[in-house]
Amino acid sequence: MEEPESPVEALFEKAELYVKTTVELYKLKTIHQSVEVVSSLAVSLVLWFGIVFTFMILSISLALWLGECLGKTLYGFFATGCLYSFLLIILYLLRDFLIKKPVSNVLIRMLLPKKSE
Repeated sequence: MEEPESPVEALFEKAELYVKTTVELYKLKTIHQSVEVVSSLAVSLVLWFGIVFTFMILSISLALWLGECLGKTLYGFFATGCLYSFLLIILYLLRDFLIKKPVSNVLIRMLLPKKSE
């Protein structure tokens, strides 16, 4: 015959089961968050690649059109390069407001658990 379990032994078994379940739950939540972040980054990467490719084609078209208007193709590429240099200087000066804060906010929203969970 088996001896009946003492209440302390039963409590330790339940505590051990609780700890194992809690650890497994945190593992699954971590995996879920990691998959969400990686998949979101993958989608963003593909979209940015398409945007950059489109922007590059439009830039070449603009440079060729400006070159035709200015009389030499070289002038069109020079004007387009100057325009982009000016835009990059503005972007550099406003980098915290236009890039750093929005990217930080998106990452924080992705990594922190939602209130409904």
